[in-house]
Amino acid sequence: TEIPKSFDVYAVKAIAGRMFAVPPLTIRLVWETGEWDPVGGFDEELGDSSDEEDEGLEADLAVEIEAAKGFGEDVELRKGGRWVKREVELADGPRQLGFCVDGLSARIRVETRQ
Repeated sequence: TEIPKSFDVYAVKAIAGRMFAVPPLTIRLVWETGEWDPVGGFDEELGDSSDEEDEGLEADLAVEIEAAKGFGEDVELRKGGRWVKREVELADGPRQLGFCVDGLSARIRVETRQ
């Protein structure tokens, strides 16, 4: 659904609430930026270690990546470290959507609060 950037966050939540038949204030809006961020501390773990430790770290990393994917996170292993997709939760308020997101179009995921 296309929504003008001049709408405020409350209006977007009201539209999403109507679409999914849930109260608007129980909704989280998450902007999927499409950008990748490095995971802090990953390169430090791979610094100075032996081959046996590297195998253990690779196994641990595989388990962590599977766990992150289970929680719906998009994770990628690139040369130089581990990267995750940047997601920003849009805070409730009267701020216009255009001030919260960059570009002409944005992908916003609708989630219910736990």
